[in-house]
Amino acid sequence: MILHAAVNFPTKGIYDFLLLAVMAAILILFRHRWVRMVQDFYDGWIGNGWKRAAFGAATVAIILIVGFERWPAASIPLAFLGLAIALFVEFRDRRNERS
Repeated sequence: MILHAAVNFPTKGIYDFLLLAVMAAILILFRHRWVRMVQDFYDGWIGNGWKRAAFGAATVAIILIVGFERWPAASIPLAFLGLAIALFVEFRDRRNERS
């Protein structure tokens, strides 16, 4: 988050290049820590199925957003189809709970 904030911080002139150089130097100096953090994240990812499901859902959401921006006329009927499927699944689940 700090790197993201630093990149979005408005600067002028040489400071743009200086900021990027400092960020690159920090990444190089602390590369072992970054690699360990990525490995820990990967190990945690493999062990938990819900993380894969959340990642898949986020990926589908991104695809839908990009698709809607690119093809809005086709996306609206697909959205209604998705709503109909969700309502059907909800109805079926509630009916099975009563039984």
